Amino acid sequence: MRRFEIMIGWHRLSAIYFVSGIGGYLASAVFVPYMPEVGPAGSEGGVLGALIVHILYSWSWLNQPFRVLFLHLAIAFGLFILGFLPWIDNWAQVSGFLFGSLTAIILLPYITIGNGRVRKRRPLVAASFLILAFMFSILFALFFFYQIDYEPLALLNCAIPTKICDHQGLILRDWIPI
Repeated sequence: MRRFEIMIGWHRLSAIYFVSGIGGYLASAVFVPYMPEVGPAGSEGGVLGALIVHILYSWSWLNQPFRVLFLHLAIAFGLFILGFLPWIDNWAQVSGFLFGSLTAIILLPYITIGNGRVRKRRPLVAASFLILAFMFSILFALFFFYQIDYEPLALLNCAIPTKICDHQGLILRDWIPI
């Protein structure tokens, strides 16, 4: 990640890190509201999404672009599979990946020769910005005005059919009078 930070700049990477972290944890709070969340799952997913966007942006400059893309997609898939274990938040990882990818499309410099590609990039940046704003507004609206309490959504975080997932607080059956 350090070389990626040197390539794109610390200010771009920090913006991607914060936007994807906020988006990932907001989605996690909406879809699994009773699971406490700590750690950088959404932000890490966002940085991985930004790396994949950077690979696509610099496709013609890479020696083996398919190999590099496959390697990063395999890492993303591995993190997704690990997210089915208890106490790892898949909602934050997947949502952070989406938020980070969209933020990277907006912020990353596009390697180009000539002016033809710059004009083609503007609609992509505008569409990414609109999708990002739409996703944030929907998640904020769901967070503040509508509570989702649907048990199958918790299966994305813990798919093990034992009682180990009950201790995460994903399924709140009764309030304990204290």
